[in-house]
Amino acid sequence: MIRSLMNGFEERRGGWPRLLCALLVLVSSLPTVAQQLTEEEFLKNSVRDRTALYHDPLLDAPLVSLVKLYRGAERVDELVGLYRSHVEQYPQDAGAKTVLIRLLRRVDRSGADEMIASAVRLHPDYAPLQYVLFRFLEERGDARATEALSRAIDLQTNPARRNEWLEQLLQLSEGASARALASQQFSKLLAVENQSAASLLALARLMQRYQFWELSISALSKAKAARPGPDAEVEIDLMLAGAQAQLGNRIDAGLMLDALLRRLSADHWRRREIMSQRISVLATEEEREEMLAVLQAAYEANPGNETSVLDYVDLLIASEKRSEAVKVILAALADSPGSRLIESRALELLETSPDPADYADFLEQRLEIAPDRADLRFRLVKAYYALGRDADAEQDFKTLVAGLDLAELSQRILELQRYLRSIDRIAAAAPYLEDFVRNHPTRLDIARELAEIYAVRDDRPALERLVKTVNAAEADISALIDLAGFLVSREFLASARVFVSARLAVEPKQFDLGLLLVGILGKMGDATGAEQQIALTRELADTSSRYTRWLEEAVAAHRRLETLPGFFDSEQNRFAFAEGEWAEDKIEKFLILCEVGKQQLFNDKVARAIRERLKQPGLAAQLRMRLRNFLVGVLENIPEAAGEAEEQLKILATEDPANRPEYELRRALVYHRGQRVDLAQNLVAEIDLT
Repeated sequence: MIRSLMNGFEERRGGWPRLLCALLVLVSSLPTVAQQLTEEEFLKNSVRDRTALYHDPLLDAPLVSLVKLYRGAERVDELVGLYRSHVEQYPQDAGAKTVLIRLLRRVDRSGADEMIASAVRLHPDYAPLQYVLFRFLEERGDARATEALSRAIDLQTNPARRNEWLEQLLQLSEGASARALASQQFSKLLAVENQSAASLLALARLMQRYQFWELSISALSKAKAARPGPDAEVEIDLMLAGAQAQLGNRIDAGLMLDALLRRLSADHWRRREIMSQRISVLATEEEREEMLAVLQAAYEANPGNETSVLDYVDLLIASEKRSEAVKVILAALADSPGSRLIESRALELLETSPDPADYADFLEQRLEIAPDRADLRFRLVKAYYALGRDADAEQDFKTLVAGLDLAELSQRILELQRYLRSIDRIAAAAPYLEDFVRNHPTRLDIARELAEIYAVRDDRPALERLVKTVNAAEADISALIDLAGFLVSREFLASARVFVSARLAVEPKQFDLGLLLVGILGKMGDATGAEQQIALTRELADTSSRYTRWLEEAVAAHRRLETLPGFFDSEQNRFAFAEGEWAEDKIEKFLILCEVGKQQLFNDKVARAIRERLKQPGLAAQLRMRLRNFLVGVLENIPEAAGEAEEQLKILATEDPANRPEYELRRALVYHRGQRVDLAQNLVAEIDLT
């Protein structure tokens, strides 16, 4: 690639900016020392992905992973050669050919088109190859694509993948010929013997999704004959009625749904859905009125029959006669006061009534009949709050919870306060939450909800009372961190500090809380407290990941306190390495600190520290290269250090010849930044990328 760019440049003088862009891309894509895997790790990953493709040559994830692995190591040619050699040695391995075709296309190598053509001829009955052919034709807009996909579906024995491909075929079925192919596939699947009711039902759903109504009726009829379970049989009848309605056979659909309704009890969980579908197949207003008359007559003939009542009410609602439906349901409940089914429907209707007072009146009447019904009384409490009748609500709530144990009382309080917050009655919710927190001082998750209310009201005195109420020392740590984080986000820093400090007093080695307190103290401007907490928490940063988190919080705090340079110097001074004392974790932490220093633009300090380390004798070769690499990265950000960066890159090219092209490309960029264009051009021309 570099050679072709250089040739173009030589032909067109003045093309250096384009070449520079290419260099930048190449430098960023070249593997660094830190990214390299050992040969053992490389082979392990390669075998893992190739094994997965051996078992299923159409998998995407292992192919993507495999290409990434070999491309990162600049060994793509080796991977392609590996599969080519295998195919030459085992010409009957259709799976390997499938993988090779996909590989060639992914890495943009020639030969894939020819291999598809020859492989499909040699292995006409191999489904994955037919599918690859389909994708090939589809990308080119070839009309034969759907035929190839149809052939692949015929050959596929895995039901899940076959259905996946069939779905793709259906998505392409816009023209008459494509729909004809899809219809043929459905007919073939229907002809398969001994299919289960569940399989046929799934097939029918797919048919209906793409509006193959006649075929779906055939599939559903076969499913019904396969002795499905009760719920599946209801689903089949519903779908049959739906298909008939779509075909314009509304009378037949209505008769099917009527038969289904007669078969099901009044409390069947799908009855209302079925009634809704029954209403939807009524074509005219006259038909609707006729059905209303029939259901009204059935209700009046037997007003105590739950099915007659509910069917009539549902049709009234569907006919936009809600007030009439309410009258009917209330009259029916008066006739059958013990019917929970009719009561439930009445509650549902009145709860969504435009006049909530009607709902409250109904609940009061029901409680006169059954004063011990806790479910109705709790509904009444909510209704009173919705009406603004807070005194009545509080009185009824006291009646409701009288005699409950603490756990039951707490549960009721939680349910009520969440309802109150849902209707924007925050002021009414707060006292209940306060009661709960007093009873459960370690439940900081609930204290968080109360804190949210106080935050909305900007009620700092209430927050201070909350701090004194809760027991942070024994609370769940995640809930404590969540509550403290919320308080910090709303700038209630003093309250957050009390929570966190109380827990750290009994659990001083809690690293996450220690970091949280560092952030709080930094935001509060408490320099002494922040420095003490930073020092305490550093002792707990015993891993690289912990050290990174600690350093981020410490830097953020010192930046707010305007003491960052001094902190960085003191932290750098902690890394004094004597010969033979380069422990791995210490090296990692040192480089993490250097990276943070680089981000904070302490480039001179970082460069000086690394130079001092490089002067030490006895450094391992890998460590020396790693430090030098980092130093170059820092020097590249210091314009006046171009000469040193150049020398360090020359040393790296000698110490690490395997990555010499990378270092030379980076040196060319150093020359370019320094306006030494001729040197950059000459160096690029000499780079050996073979």
